[in-house]
Amino acid sequence: MSLPCVVIAGRPNVGKSSLFNRMLGRMAAVVSDREGVTRDRHYQEREHDGKRFNLVDTGGFMPRVEGVIDEQVRNQIGAALDEADVVLFVIDGRAGVTAQDQEFARMVLRRKRPVILVVNKAEKPETAREAVEAWSLGMGEPFPVSAISGFGIRDLMDRFAAMLPSSAPAPRENVLRLAVLGRPNAGKSTLVNALLGENRVITSEKAGTTRDAIDTEFNYNGCRVVLTDTAGLRKKARVSDEVEKFSNLRALEAIRRSDVCLLLIEATGEMGEQLGEQDYRICQKIQEAGKGLIIGVNKWDLIDATDKTYDHMVKEILRVNNELEGVPFLAISALTGKRVNRMVDMALEVRDNLSRILGRDNVIRYFEQTVENYPHPMTSQGPARLMRCCQVMVDPVALAFEVSHPERVMPSYVRYLRRKAYEFFDLKGVPLRIWFRSRFQLRTDEELAGYVSGVRADFSEWDEADEADLALTAPDVYEAESPVNAQAAFDDEGEVGDEPESGEEGDEDFAEDVLTAGEGTTHAPRPPRKGPAKARASDGRKPAVSKKSLIAKKAASAAKKAQALKKSPVEKRTAAARQKAAAKKAPFGKSAAKPAAKPAAKSAPKGPGKSAGAAAGRNAAGTPGGKKPASKKSGTLGVTRTSTQTRSAKRPKMGFDRS
Repeated sequence: MSLPCVVIAGRPNVGKSSLFNRMLGRMAAVVSDREGVTRDRHYQEREHDGKRFNLVDTGGFMPRVEGVIDEQVRNQIGAALDEADVVLFVIDGRAGVTAQDQEFARMVLRRKRPVILVVNKAEKPETAREAVEAWSLGMGEPFPVSAISGFGIRDLMDRFAAMLPSSAPAPRENVLRLAVLGRPNAGKSTLVNALLGENRVITSEKAGTTRDAIDTEFNYNGCRVVLTDTAGLRKKARVSDEVEKFSNLRALEAIRRSDVCLLLIEATGEMGEQLGEQDYRICQKIQEAGKGLIIGVNKWDLIDATDKTYDHMVKEILRVNNELEGVPFLAISALTGKRVNRMVDMALEVRDNLSRILGRDNVIRYFEQTVENYPHPMTSQGPARLMRCCQVMVDPVALAFEVSHPERVMPSYVRYLRRKAYEFFDLKGVPLRIWFRSRFQLRTDEELAGYVSGVRADFSEWDEADEADLALTAPDVYEAESPVNAQAAFDDEGEVGDEPESGEEGDEDFAEDVLTAGEGTTHAPRPPRKGPAKARASDGRKPAVSKKSLIAKKAASAAKKAQALKKSPVEKRTAAARQKAAAKKAPFGKSAAKPAAKPAAKSAPKGPGKSAGAAAGRNAAGTPGGKKPASKKSGTLGVTRTSTQTRSAKRPKMGFDRS
């Protein structure tokens, strides 16, 4: 039995979406001062005074149709009025009754539906008193409310709830919530219309047609399916419009409310490039939320496909994005309806896998086959021995491994365990969680079954609060939650493919392994090696030198050079003067850079006042005239000559002796 509908209608920008959000108690519709933001019929289930009903938000009525989208918006309004049990006709209390309100009121009255005239934006008393002119519309007594402040909302809901027929609560069991996501113009709205068999949402070749997250219910083989059409998601850096920003928030909220998410990509383009960076980021959001994932390759009718095209395309996509292993692919055409129903069957299978209890015996058999065939390799820190495995959580499935040293588990081995789990248990579309602990409490299949049915008492070991407590108190906790968390750890701006900042050079190989593994790990960095250096080999070869020691030596050498260059201007001028004096004093044909001669104290005759050093000392103490006598030993760099006579006295005599 379908629920009764309460339709909110009116001309553009009178506050219909604000009233819709106020009655629901949450921001379900995009609200903006711009006209024409809402386009599709937006259904949300609500209960008031024991009666359940569908509250429907519609687009603004335009008397003149300009373009294909305006015509489709008007058709959506007419379809909503045809199925309405009560119509809330909304006008703007500040602007009063307009000609557009009168034209739309005549259209509503011709359908002979119960109508309540709602005067919005009447938070001021004078506005409520001026609402008497709304009697001219022929819809009875005006009802003043304010969607912004909440004035009169409860009384309005009491009034139309009394007009609704009695209805039994909608069945809650066996419900599949399926959200359709993707980039703009990927064919999401066309797929929704193909599944419903009617033009339920507006479609257009222009990107950005859908703005709200539109929920629609239909029955499929006895299962109640809630299908959510979302707005196209673009990169955050390219979103500048306010309406598009709120549309993206509604699309991300639809991921949280769904059980399984269907990501649509286009089949056109180069082989292997169908899944772009933004598509990969959407996959990250879905798997981080713990929701099932299906990738639909849409627009299959636009390519010249053979019997091998699909296999080659999927193989190339997985080669580029190996973190998506275990995600099912399906080639469809929303325009022609090719394989559309198989999409719902696959979504039901993925939903069952999310809450699947693997069985204790099956988990033990999987552990034995996996670890015996390929045990964990030896690491530089020592061995990491896996002792046992157990399923500890459902929705999504989580496996916990007891390891001697969890921090030593390699990311490549995590990928191996995940791949074998997908093959052994056939977990299609499940974002498998893998946790490593030094010890944990085993869970029985009965406890997991109670968790699925809602009995979650004494089941808090793996809750977020305990996880945070374990992370703070136990340093040996190693966690590999999602196959894409490592990429998201350094991708804060939403740009997939950014390179992380490099750390120490000695750990570059290990850091590259962690980041390129695609595994969501919190693996501790490898500590530096300790211990004595390796001895020289017996064959005479030099021992191996680590990268860190080479880097340390280079850094010390560079520091010395930098220290040598850091001289004051006075020191630089003094050194230049000394070098110039030494060049002039050096004998002809010899380099001035020759080191200074040894002091003459050893070769000079002993006795006081006989050495050149003593003479230099007396001259420094002060001699008559302030001139230093010429030294017998030429070439001493420590002597500074300031007069021309002193320099000429040291020149060698040439020719005859004039004395």
